[in-house]
Amino acid sequence: HLINGITCEQGEIFGDLCLGLVMELADDTLEGYYAKQSQGLSVETVTTITQHLAAGLSALHQDGITHRDLKPANVLLVKDQWKLGDFGIARSLQDKTSTYTNPSQQIGTVAYMPPEAYSGRISPAWDVWALGVMIHQLVSGQHPFPTELAPELMRMVLMEEPKIDPNLPVSLRDIVTGCLVKDSKQRWNSGRILEILESQPKPF
Repeated sequence: HLINGITCEQGEIFGDLCLGLVMELADDTLEGYYAKQSQGLSVETVTTITQHLAAGLSALHQDGITHRDLKPANVLLVKDQWKLGDFGIARSLQDKTSTYTNPSQQIGTVAYMPPEAYSGRISPAWDVWALGVMIHQLVSGQHPFPTELAPELMRMVLMEEPKIDPNLPVSLRDIVTGCLVKDSKQRWNSGRILEILESQPKPF
């Protein structure tokens, strides 16, 4: 569930050096797919998306890599598979110096940043937080920290508990709650999410 990069390319556009990546062709992004669904996404569809992304994150985290920019625009639909794409700010944690970044130079998408992002700490738990935010949005249409202002969002993420929609089905509500634990060490990991999903009875 990671987008397949086939080969890298180098060339020029109007005299400027450009680097490119040839990858498998995706049919859509999750952002585009969601926008086309007038009735929203079914619980079964969101559960499938969650399972695919958790599998992709699990593979990534086992290799010591944190994506850091998980969001609907960076999730790609390839036939019937949902895959992680855009690894532009991914960070390998094999080198201990890579576990921190300058908090004054925030990179990523604010809406999906966990509390520790504001102190510059990087870990796989960053991606799990973003997954929890995304699941909540896909099912309820609302961000778990509802505000349009970045400074207010930062305050809420650091100081307040998420406003989890009570209408979320229990199976996904438990996962969202586990993903949005403020203490990154207590937060669920991608492996646990997979275990929960795989243990659930499959609908006919």
